[in-house]
Amino acid sequence: MNAALSKLSPYWRGSVYFIAFWGALGSIVGFFGVRWLEIGVQPAQLGLLAIFGPIAGFTLAPILSRIADARGNHRQMIAMSLFFMGLSLCLGVFVHDFVGALIMSIAIAIVASPLGSVGDGLIARMASNNNLQFGQMRLWGSFSFAVTSAAFGFVYSKTGYLPMFLISGLVLMAMIPLALNLEPSRDKEINLETIEPINLEPSQAEMLEPSKPKFDPSLIVILLVNLLIGLGLGFVGPYYGVRVGQLGGDATQIGFFFGIVAISELPTMLFEKRIAKKLGDAGSLLLAGIFYTFAHLAYTLAPNATWMTFSACFQGLAFGLFFVGSVRMVDARAGAFISTLQSWRNAMLGGVAPLVGAGVGGWVAGQFEVRGVFVLTTAMMLISSIVIFVTRKRL
Repeated sequence: MNAALSKLSPYWRGSVYFIAFWGALGSIVGFFGVRWLEIGVQPAQLGLLAIFGPIAGFTLAPILSRIADARGNHRQMIAMSLFFMGLSLCLGVFVHDFVGALIMSIAIAIVASPLGSVGDGLIARMASNNNLQFGQMRLWGSFSFAVTSAAFGFVYSKTGYLPMFLISGLVLMAMIPLALNLEPSRDKEINLETIEPINLEPSQAEMLEPSKPKFDPSLIVILLVNLLIGLGLGFVGPYYGVRVGQLGGDATQIGFFFGIVAISELPTMLFEKRIAKKLGDAGSLLLAGIFYTFAHLAYTLAPNATWMTFSACFQGLAFGLFFVGSVRMVDARAGAFISTLQSWRNAMLGGVAPLVGAGVGGWVAGQFEVRGVFVLTTAMMLISSIVIFVTRKRL
């Protein structure tokens, strides 16, 4: 198997990794909240279960990413994370109450913490080094997520939700050879070992040293936007499937909802670079913010599950632009700190923001019902769009 994987081009190594990873997540992510409610977890407690991933993303992910950058063991770290995440999910078949869900959420948060920054960062750099578009590889993950969400939604409507733990866990553990066959990171900075030292002054060498990159102030704006968008998504993250169910949808319709979100990411992921060239980085992010605002307004006002399901296309368009764009923008400014700066982005989007957002969203769900969480997210996405517009000249 390793021999076959090693013959794949860099494009297909990254693409197959995303197909498997997001296919595994598609079989479970949209159904977590519904499964927890099924075993007696309260809606307000869903917010508590959702905070551990952000805590790990904010604390552990930057540390582990920095270690991966320093030692160059990105692939090994991804492989270990996949194994222990898969094992934790498989053990989910034994979870039948809130305490079990709590322990499982903590375990997954810890072992999965480096996957976003290290995995996405390594593949983004692989794309850059080989003159490929990261978005074109990542869109395969969205396609896989869409297919598995819809397919397994139908399956779970017949079998119940319990098989999802084994399905997703075993696929993640089977991905280890894929991770180990990704292309190792190579700095985009000049490699001093290939330069003849003759006539190279020490001051010039210091200027070329990869470990001392110049700071780009636009990174602050990019990280701020990730924080604000992340807050909006953090409020509502555990409640999408719950909302579809409250509007009359079953497991099949929940699966189709997440499938439409994922499939709608494809065009904006594919053409993100072209859109950014036409609108600029700020214009691309602003368009994503507008799509996010409209999608969550539609969810708030949805009279039935079908309305909400078809409104999901706007969320997919938003995510494709926002995720691929922000990864690309950070990579362009990251220099040798490929995973470290991606981990900062991930800490804003998947750490600090949902850490705050999950708790607030859980409180709102308990006080004002689930629909109130969608009202709050709509407002936050509108605020995010305004901030992007005001700071557009800094990007």
